[in-house]
Amino acid sequence: MPALADSQLFSISGQVIDATGSPVAGANVTLIDYAYNVIGVMKTDDNGSYDFVNVNSSTATITVRVSLDKNGKTYKVPSYYTRWYPAQGNVSIKSEETQFADYPEPAEGYLYGAIKSGTSADARFITGDVYLTSVSTGVKYHQVANNTDGKGSFYFHVPPGDYDIYAVHVENGKKTETATLRVTVQPAWNVNEHLPVVLVIEPGLIPLPLHMLPQISSPVPAISTPQATGFSYTPLALAGLIGLLLLTGLYFVFQKL
Repeated sequence: MPALADSQLFSISGQVIDATGSPVAGANVTLIDYAYNVIGVMKTDDNGSYDFVNVNSSTATITVRVSLDKNGKTYKVPSYYTRWYPAQGNVSIKSEETQFADYPEPAEGYLYGAIKSGTSADARFITGDVYLTSVSTGVKYHQVANNTDGKGSFYFHVPPGDYDIYAVHVENGKKTETATLRVTVQPAWNVNEHLPVVLVIEPGLIPLPLHMLPQISSPVPAISTPQATGFSYTPLALAGLIGLLLLTGLYFVFQKL
């Protein structure tokens, strides 16, 4: 435990911000010492700023705790965000240390994951097209999953709610689909706040014709990979055959002359 500080005066200031980085007015800032004794309490101004001037502490280090009462709910800045500071001089706390992680409420959430070739220990992560449909609105989303390291091959940033999700994988000219899962997207500021979704191609699924790929009208630009371009060899083959027949005919004509 830090040694007791001299009874010298110090000042401490900072700014409280929300999850988007905007200032938070009216937040409660509590200044405490190392023994968790309250030294002072104040509210942030319109710029989210607070400033404890000429205060003293019975311990050598101090810190602040931040909360906000809004719409019948109390939000708190995680205590581990804010460091302990020496109780001397003029102390300035960085705004990142007094930032709310869950205020304001996010308007959207995340859904991310990967596609796997089965459930066995040697199953591999694979590529494919991922289709997401809102249960309540019917809005459809589509992404191409190209990453095969299992660390988030696809992710959607969509409104909260229930969704149906499945994936389509094409390999060696054959198409297979995963089972459709019903998932719930919760409001979130960070993609890692929820566990990933793993879509599995079950062993023994009968491949479907390639022309049966789903028709999706996506409200957001679909992530896609460049399609390989090519040309048909049929016209070249026909031209070669015709040329060969002409040469053969000319040969017989000259033989008769």
